[in-house]
Amino acid sequence: ISLFAEGTYFHSRGDELVQQPSFNSSLFGGLSGQLTFDVSSPFLTTQARQQLTALGVQRFQVSRASLDLADLTGFSTNDLYRVVGGARGDFTMFGKDFNFEVSGNYGRVDIKDTNQDLNAQNFINAVNVTRNAAGQVVCTTTPLVQAAPGGTPVADAACVPLNLLGEGLSDPAARAYVISENVTRSRLEQTIFNANIGGKPFSLFGNDVGFNIGYEHREEKGSFTPSAFQQQGLGRSVAISPVSGKYNVDEVFGEAIVPIVTPDNGLSFINNLTIQGAIRYVDNTVNGGFTAWSAGGRFEPVRDIGFRGNFTRSFRAPAITELFSPLANVFTTVPDLCSPANRNAGAVPAIRSANCAAFLAAFPNATPLDAAAATVPGRNGGNPNLDNEVADSFTYGVVLQPRFIPGLAITVDYINIKIRNPISSLTVATIASACFDNTSFNAADPANGNAFCSQIRRYTAADGGTAANGGSRAGQVINDPLNPGVTSGFVNGNRIKFDGIQANLDYFRPLSGIGLPGRAGIEGRMFYTRRRINDITGVAPVRIDGTIGDPEFQGQLTLRYVGEGFGFASIFNYVGEQLFSRVSRGPDIREIDEYDDYITINPSIYADVGERFRLTLSVTNLTNRIGQKYFGYILPGSINDAFGRRFTIGARAKF
Repeated sequence: ISLFAEGTYFHSRGDELVQQPSFNSSLFGGLSGQLTFDVSSPFLTTQARQQLTALGVQRFQVSRASLDLADLTGFSTNDLYRVVGGARGDFTMFGKDFNFEVSGNYGRVDIKDTNQDLNAQNFINAVNVTRNAAGQVVCTTTPLVQAAPGGTPVADAACVPLNLLGEGLSDPAARAYVISENVTRSRLEQTIFNANIGGKPFSLFGNDVGFNIGYEHREEKGSFTPSAFQQQGLGRSVAISPVSGKYNVDEVFGEAIVPIVTPDNGLSFINNLTIQGAIRYVDNTVNGGFTAWSAGGRFEPVRDIGFRGNFTRSFRAPAITELFSPLANVFTTVPDLCSPANRNAGAVPAIRSANCAAFLAAFPNATPLDAAAATVPGRNGGNPNLDNEVADSFTYGVVLQPRFIPGLAITVDYINIKIRNPISSLTVATIASACFDNTSFNAADPANGNAFCSQIRRYTAADGGTAANGGSRAGQVINDPLNPGVTSGFVNGNRIKFDGIQANLDYFRPLSGIGLPGRAGIEGRMFYTRRRINDITGVAPVRIDGTIGDPEFQGQLTLRYVGEGFGFASIFNYVGEQLFSRVSRGPDIREIDEYDDYITINPSIYADVGERFRLTLSVTNLTNRIGQKYFGYILPGSINDAFGRRFTIGARAKF
């Protein structure tokens, strides 16, 4: 019996490099709407006041992206703790050898997010100002005009006037009055106990049959605790409630390998015939019970060639973050699918065109869509009602190991996967498509034409207000942090279908046969995506293979030499061309229709210094391929390596 233990601690901090401004703009509503001032404002310069008065302006409005106020992005820290311990051993029973392992694993991640927000009431108080009898600028509850939208000022002795008529002009004390620093804390915990036993209890045709059976208990916990400020909704977003959840899983499992024929049997017409199977029953306190299983085998008529195949029914239970993540405010854009450029596109253009016609008949000024050009508040979070994903997959392939080329192995496998109830974070673009590309659409109520349309809420004519183009904002997406117009999050989708081919080549040989020291070899990996359909909403499913993020071809080639005290390797990575879309194509839609294929090269070399030290020099992205260029500029969406070429020098010592 041997005992083992392992412990890990990890700390990191992440800072957002680009700060999100605090907005007050005509593009937004509610507390984020534009500011209104009277020419008597004490923060207005004499020259500006005289110019406005000469033009007959008594009141004016200001839109502002305030980088000099709250840092909405902030930073986060992560502390990870993990402890593993257990025992493993071997024993003999009835003349047969067996092995066992018992282990426990506890892990925890503590996440602390720190950011700032504007105190909504204090901001309203601080921007409504006047002069007192002594000529001092002070806060007032009776301004000539309400400067800030979304509320009225209240008396507060701590109020400090906030000057927003110029960047960086505000008093630090005023900024301290309107800015709140918030800390949210999240914790994820996992506890696992596992016990299994295995061995070879009997033989079949002289070949040992192997098995392993076991039990596992796993508990997952998660919690999210926003600051008191956020829980009370004192900022520019809705109140955010704390949330927590947990579930546990009990599993029993078993697997067996049955070698019917092996080379030791000495048969001339079969070199190897092996079958294998596995089964696992899982009981989840959230999703109930499920039985996963697999069966497969390998057949070699001769030692040079083998055929293999496997079928698996598996599942994936929702992660604790997918189940219990809090509903949080986000900023998102909404695609303008009814614009002249888009209304005749989509998987089935006739359906989108008809639905857009009904929508625009009711809301003529809904395009151009303001939310397509500037972000609007939305809500996104977990879903405690998620079901398991269920997948059926099968593979079959061939293995070539020709005896006349020692050390060479080539494998080619076909892969087919079908997933039911796939867990997916429903994006706003997917929701918009499911609304307007849907055969089910209520033309009498186009803003709520179907359930997907209702997830993007819009202003009515009765709400009043103007869009960015000066027309009615009826049909525009609601733009109010206290009443977000867009709702998205995790759902169980309809299906995902995939099939493709994976091929590997490995050849590594000593060079002594040609009178050279060391060994050299080549490794190749190729992956071909034949077809992938992500049908999450069940509406107008389309193929996405070959599109951005899912190239039709990708592969890797490695050349390696290992000598005595010296060696080198070079890795060539290939990514095939990627289309923007399979269905909306052509120069009239977008000038750049696809990203070109490319290769990156990562070489390295090492040298041993004595018997105890090794020095290594490696280069990542030797050719400095950052992204695809267009008239000298790199297309942002094509960036594969934002850092570009970089060098690493490493040293290793043995003691």
